[in-house]
Amino acid sequence: MWIVFFGFFFEIVKGLISTTFGALIMKNFFSILNNYNDYQKMRDDVDFWSLMKFITAIVAFICCFSSKALFSRVGENITLNVRSDLYTQIVKKQIGWHDDASNASGILGAILASDVQLLNGASAEGVAVMAEAIFSLVWGCAIGFFFCWKVALIALALTPLIIIGAAISAKIQKSDMVNNKDAKMADLLASDSISNYRTVASFSINELIVQEYEDLLQGPYDESQKNAHVSGFVFGYSQFITNIAFAVLFYFGTVFMLNDRTLTGEEVFVAIFAMFFGAYAAG
Repeated sequence: MWIVFFGFFFEIVKGLISTTFGALIMKNFFSILNNYNDYQKMRDDVDFWSLMKFITAIVAFICCFSSKALFSRVGENITLNVRSDLYTQIVKKQIGWHDDASNASGILGAILASDVQLLNGASAEGVAVMAEAIFSLVWGCAIGFFFCWKVALIALALTPLIIIGAAISAKIQKSDMVNNKDAKMADLLASDSISNYRTVASFSINELIVQEYEDLLQGPYDESQKNAHVSGFVFGYSQFITNIAFAVLFYFGTVFMLNDRTLTGEEVFVAIFAMFFGAYAAG
């Protein structure tokens, strides 16, 4: 239980660090570059904020390493227990159960080797990543609205467009990871033909087996080709919308500064990047 608790803690800290220090430290560097009349002061400020950035990097490294190590331990323990229990149940099955083609040794081996491994994603790590994204997005919105609520509102309206592109891309990648039925049958065919190579050779059906194997792989191949094109389009969309969003935010930020002389470039800068750091984490 303590492993999960500390894993959540490190994930949340990582989300807050990426938004808070990412935006505020960059804001101070931006301010230093605009006030370069006093060389010694600029030198001192650069040294100080560079040190802060270095400390932030160390804290982020510790949080990333710790959360990944802790949740990997939880996930591997879950996988080990499930794989062990599943194998125990398989060897206890009646002989007739193994005669079913869907329960062939090749398919069962693939389930034990790869399908069970997918349970790692169903461990607490997935929930922790969601918690990190939520905290980062909410904290980024809070910082953005504090410094410039007008720019933050526009950024908040553009954020779903970025998240939608990331969600579609993740869904496509997930569909690529799901084992296709024909691919499993191809694995079964390869496993059976290798295990019974004497029978295959005695009937001289080598070419027939190879042709059937290629036919079974044709469906997964076509599906992967289609997903590759769609994934490329979605990735292009995500890059397009990110740059468009930056252009829109900087444009309106400039308009707001021209209409409100009390608004500074630093406040607009922090509002934009705080929102984007939060949206990036969520995406």
